[in-house]
Amino acid sequence: MGFHLKSRCYRRNFTPLKVGGTGCGKTNLTKYYAILLAGSVSGMWLFDLRKREFRFLRPIFAKMGIDLGICRSHKFRINPLQVPDGVEPIEYAAVAADFLVRVLNLPPRASTLVNNTIMKLYTVQGVLNGSQQYPTLFHLRKAIYEDRQANAQARMAILDTLDTVLLALGPEVLAYHRGWPVHELARQHLVFELTGLPETAKDLILNYLISSELISRISRGISNTRMDLWISFDEGQRLFSQHKDTSSHSGNTIIDLMGLIRGAGVGLDVSVLTTNDLSAILPNLTSTKVIGRCGSMGESPGLAWA
Repeated sequence: MGFHLKSRCYRRNFTPLKVGGTGCGKTNLTKYYAILLAGSVSGMWLFDLRKREFRFLRPIFAKMGIDLGICRSHKFRINPLQVPDGVEPIEYAAVAADFLVRVLNLPPRASTLVNNTIMKLYTVQGVLNGSQQYPTLFHLRKAIYEDRQANAQARMAILDTLDTVLLALGPEVLAYHRGWPVHELARQHLVFELTGLPETAKDLILNYLISSELISRISRGISNTRMDLWISFDEGQRLFSQHKDTSSHSGNTIIDLMGLIRGAGVGLDVSVLTTNDLSAILPNLTSTKVIGRCGSMGESPGLAWA
């Protein structure tokens, strides 16, 4: 199996979906894939959303001459308003406003307010003229708070939900004009441990990292290339929930972006407990399905995807 994966799947974007109950070996299979792929990709992102399992790969990767970094939940240094490599600020302002509205589950009219405020901040900070002193989410919150002419309902909805994220992550994560450049992270092997964070904070980090890298690749003209970044989500049931497709006014950002990965040189691996409440779009975006032990007839992938 190792030879098969190494000889065929690496040249294409290996995208397995693993379904099975607790204890059936999904995480161990993900580790096996990660070990096989580690030497064949420039970057690897392993997202531990519930546990801290992937850190135990460090000794194995070290023997292969690969440094596997561990990024813990409150050790991130990110700025979701930082314009990715190769992307125009005007273009990214719309992208950032879109994923913020979805992550924060804001009403549709809030999108225009967020987008316009980001553009004003880019103008004030000189980002439109090449400055890299990007505004932060704290600047965004202050600007919206002081905009008394904005729609009151949209304004209060943004402030209420944005405050939750700012308090959860704090200035030690979000108060950087220039955070970690995502295109540089995409050339490293990293474990992102998000255990203990509120779901909205997890969604913000995931949406920012993935959307930033994919938008950057598209803007740089990367298309139909060999896979050089592999992304794995362990225990991704909530992230890829069907509820997320319908609860937000504009859908699920992660699912929408996953439709672009195969042409951008990115591989995807997702592990879930059951197909109950799983987004119906996800199976169409994954090329390989691995079915483990299911606890009931209702969890049978064959029935759920029929």
